[in-house]
Amino acid sequence: MKYQRIGQLAWWLQGEQSMNVYVSRRVAPAVFALLSGAVLCTSATAASFGSIAVSDFRIGLTDLKPEDGIDPAMGFVLPNAILGNKIEAQAGALNAGTYKYGGAVGAQPLDAISTQVDTPTAAVAASIGPGSVPGLTTTMRLSGWAQPSTLFDDRSEFSARAVLPANSMIYGNLSLTPWTSITFSFDVDIEVGTTGGVTVNPIFGGEFSRAGMSFWAMVDNSNQTHFVRHELEVRSTVLNNSYVGATDSGHWTANSVTLTNDTDEVMYAKVTLSADIWGYTHANPIPEPASVVLMTSGLLLLASRRALRKKGGVTQG
Repeated sequence: MKYQRIGQLAWWLQGEQSMNVYVSRRVAPAVFALLSGAVLCTSATAASFGSIAVSDFRIGLTDLKPEDGIDPAMGFVLPNAILGNKIEAQAGALNAGTYKYGGAVGAQPLDAISTQVDTPTAAVAASIGPGSVPGLTTTMRLSGWAQPSTLFDDRSEFSARAVLPANSMIYGNLSLTPWTSITFSFDVDIEVGTTGGVTVNPIFGGEFSRAGMSFWAMVDNSNQTHFVRHELEVRSTVLNNSYVGATDSGHWTANSVTLTNDTDEVMYAKVTLSADIWGYTHANPIPEPASVVLMTSGLLLLASRRALRKKGGVTQG
């Protein structure tokens, strides 16, 4: 089995049975940037945020034997209810009771669907829709952000996953005519970040964001198996008693996978494209002014009682 190092934590793995695995996974250094200032309720300045776009997913067919009189063609071979595409999404704060769920399902793998979940401390949006060439390309987009919850030791988070076809490769979902090759290609853009805000509670997980995509293509009982994965993740940490955030982004173009049917029979393949994001912040929020006043009053009352007891000759045990 052969391994070749390419880039930063990226590998091309080619096995003895021509199983091609293209994986790009970068984990940004914890100390990337020290961010300061007020945290606003937007994806750009949230405690945790992430986005991914798998753009212009397209399919190309090549006739390997034009003289056979068979036009190159592909088809989805399962019932629509099993094929289709789907999106699952959720966002909110666990203990604050603001957690919400969303989702959408399409009858065909390339149908346009979308969903959005909005809460006071987290939000997420996801869609599958036309790419730059409507009718020929498809794009997946997912994005989300999270702010600290208003409750002590609460976690606010967002997550979403989009997949097509929706059968998760359990079945042979694609047919290919004899002497035909099919090529899948797409571009990927990912951005993830955390702010390292002063309210982070690292004991319970701090801030974290991850986004990635996967593409599987395989033919049973053959040497054609391909897997492509691009993923980025970052988290906040503590450095010299200061909270440090991290950001990372990546752009991958001309991702391409080809399956070939060089026989006189129809070939069946399994193909799945998916994208996912997940991020959270676990924080100890700054107390409200009223809470600070109440706490201060209580401490002053305790101090005055202690002083009176000492003055009266009473000592604390």
